[in-house]
Amino acid sequence: MVYSRDYLRCVQGIADSNRLIVLNTPSVNEDISIQRDRPAVFFSGIEQSNQFNRQISGAIIIDCGVFDIEQTYDAVHFTVAGNELIMNQLRAYL
Repeated sequence: MVYSRDYLRCVQGIADSNRLIVLNTPSVNEDISIQRDRPAVFFSGIEQSNQFNRQISGAIIIDCGVFDIEQTYDAVHFTVAGNELIMNQLRAYL
C-alpha cells in the first residue's frame, strides 16, 4: 500500500490549519495466536499506514505500541484492555 504525494499534501493542508490528532492503528505481533490467520500483508499494511501518518508535520501522532492477545481478539477488534489503553493515551489530548 502506497499513499500518493497528493494525498499527503491534502492531509498536510488539514494539519496546517487545524489541530490534528492522529491515532495510529496499533501494530499486532505477527505471531499472535488467533482463530483466523492474517496474511503478512495485513501486518505490513498497518506499519505502512502508521509510517504515512508520522509524515504529517505538526500533527499529534498517538502510537499505542504492539498489541497481542491481551489487547485484541483477532488482530482487528480490541479487547476491553486494548480499548482502555487507547483511550488513556487519547484522553491526554482531548
